[in-house]
Amino acid sequence: MEIKEISIKDKEYMNEIVEMEKDTFGKFGGVDLWILKPIVKFGKVFAAFEDGKIVGAAEFMVAFDRPEIFLYGFSVMKEYREKRIGTTLLLYCEEYFKNYGKEYVSLTVDPKNIKAINLYKRIGYVIESLEKDEYDIGIDRYIMKKNLK
Repeated sequence: MEIKEISIKDKEYMNEIVEMEKDTFGKFGGVDLWILKPIVKFGKVFAAFEDGKIVGAAEFMVAFDRPEIFLYGFSVMKEYREKRIGTTLLLYCEEYFKNYGKEYVSLTVDPKNIKAINLYKRIGYVIESLEKDEYDIGIDRYIMKKNLK
């Protein structure tokens, strides 16, 4: 597996990420190009590649007034799950941000997404709170955080 940072000139890769997220999240929750392009320009996006194909992606937004980075989106193609690709990708990104002085990573996750929650817990994230109706009525989210120090 190879991990690369995605830049604004990587339009083909951005389209692959959008398609992967549609497959992962359905019509709700995944990024589209309207969201992904600003994240690439003003945040950071990393992709995991196998045989030249994107199999996982992590999109981060920077919290300017805090020593924190926010994991906006994270996905791994279904056929590549449970092969440590997600774990490797997240740990790579955390090391990258630690080298830039970031102290925490925060994220939100659906309380019903047990596989994702277990992945995050396994690598050191803790549930800080349950936010009721975080994205709309009936769309609750756990707020999870990891200390990078």
